[in-house]
Amino acid sequence: VVSSLDANTSFLPKELPIVEEDVRVIESPELKAEEADHPSVKKIIQFTLPAIGVWLCSPVLSMIDTASVGMLAGTAQQAALNPAVSVTDYGAILVAFMYTATTNLIAGSVEKDREEGKDVQKRTTETLITALRLALLIGVVFGTTLSTFAPKFLSMLIGNDTLDPTVFSSALRYVRIRCLGMPAAVVIGTAQSACLGMKDVRSPLYVLAAAAGINLIGDLLLVGNSNPWLGGASGAAWATVFSQWGAMAMFLKWLTTKAKAKEVSAAAGLDIDVESDEVKAPARGVLASKYKPSSILKLSSLRKNKTTNKFLPFLVPVTTTSIGRVSGYLTMSHVASSALGTLDMAAHQIAISIFCCLSPLVDALNTVAQSFVPSIFARPKSKQRA
Repeated sequence: VVSSLDANTSFLPKELPIVEEDVRVIESPELKAEEADHPSVKKIIQFTLPAIGVWLCSPVLSMIDTASVGMLAGTAQQAALNPAVSVTDYGAILVAFMYTATTNLIAGSVEKDREEGKDVQKRTTETLITALRLALLIGVVFGTTLSTFAPKFLSMLIGNDTLDPTVFSSALRYVRIRCLGMPAAVVIGTAQSACLGMKDVRSPLYVLAAAAGINLIGDLLLVGNSNPWLGGASGAAWATVFSQWGAMAMFLKWLTTKAKAKEVSAAAGLDIDVESDEVKAPARGVLASKYKPSSILKLSSLRKNKTTNKFLPFLVPVTTTSIGRVSGYLTMSHVASSALGTLDMAAHQIAISIFCCLSPLVDALNTVAQSFVPSIFARPKSKQRA
């Protein structure tokens, strides 16, 4: 039997050949897209560099005011900017929780809409319009309160009565004029934060660059005026207010207007590549399907909107942290205003303006975390998310 088996199997090779075939692992589109959204070092750097320009908005406006007043209005008017800018810009820290909350909530809403795979970003649009309406309301309340108590705040910051009355009155006019732009300033900051939550750093740059241009033109036209309510520090304040309201109008128009796609074909017979501004600026037209620029004025809808309550948990921690950050700057402004003379106050305002233009280099990294981390945590728990 054994010999017969050997005879029957003698035609078989002693070693079977190994057949190598290409083995392809099919990955799901959802997994591939999810991994692509994970921030690599390259992606973080590409996001951080434009984000620096976004954070430079407020410091650049203050720098333009400082330079224009110093060159066109004199040392006394420039010295008035020292306590005035401290009261307005550092006081605006009290509403900074809106910016952090908007970035985090928008980032989470975008991720949930992406998971559902719907063309209409329902959660994103509802969160964004609620944030803009709430920002307008908070801006009106904050501007009114700051304008009412401006003399008290300036007196507390200066600390004594030895300051030149001209400097104090100029600072008071500057603060009260700037308060007229606070509603627009809060809306701009909120819209900017929403764009960052959608990982869009181009849209804010377009609008804020235009705002800086308006501010510069306004300073050149108004600061040299001899009227105390139109020239000097007051003229710089008016220029900033005009630029803020102009930027707000442009931002709302940008968010409610869809971009037209551009079809580019290389030659006949080749595929047509449709290039749209939405790829580079995804925030553009995000509200176009349902809202108009005037929709932000419907503040009565905030009462019945459940999304409004989502902003409250950010109020205490963000405000407390922000106050701690600027307490040192307020102390420096207090010392410069109370212990130093007019010339030293003007010099300190120049130094602090330059410093504020450099600090956004670090704030931009904070923006990266707020833009990427919430969307990752909004995903279901998995190895890819970890």
